[in-house]
Amino acid sequence: MPTVRSLRAQDLELQIPGPEPDQRTHRHSGALPLLPELKLRALPSSYDLTHLAVLPRNPFALAVVWAIEPGQFPEQGATLVLRAGDQVLAEAPVDRPLGSWFFGDLQPGQAIWAEVLTSRGRLARSSVVHLPPAGPSPLPPEIRRTATPAPLPDRSTPSDPAWRSISSFIHAQES
Repeated sequence: MPTVRSLRAQDLELQIPGPEPDQRTHRHSGALPLLPELKLRALPSSYDLTHLAVLPRNPFALAVVWAIEPGQFPEQGATLVLRAGDQVLAEAPVDRPLGSWFFGDLQPGQAIWAEVLTSRGRLARSSVVHLPPAGPSPLPPEIRRTATPAPLPDRSTPSDPAWRSISSFIHAQES
């Protein structure tokens, strides 16, 4: 018959290979990594392209982000111009090839685009975006006329078919 022996925690000395006791770690040294280790390179400082985008945030605000090819970016900087039609809405300095600006207090529903300009000409132009309206869209008149709901039938009268079916069910239960 096998011998059963009880062990106490004080009797055990556990040896786990891994970091020294004074080093702190968040995972068990014998555990498998959750994701394989990837040998990734650092992100590049530029992607050798010129791009300008206008991103509407709400009816009154938008963000403009840009990436200008480093060889094209002038040392004296450039100017970001926000336009709606022939009107200049705002101007902001552009002092680096990658960046963004946030513009607020705009008119809802406007068609807006941005340009990055230098003394030599235009470096980039965005697509035209439309800010959303400030409220819900109005209903066209033909929908407004049909949008009135029909009155609900009065289901409390015995002439209603639903009333008759409930009444017959109750009478069948009583008998």
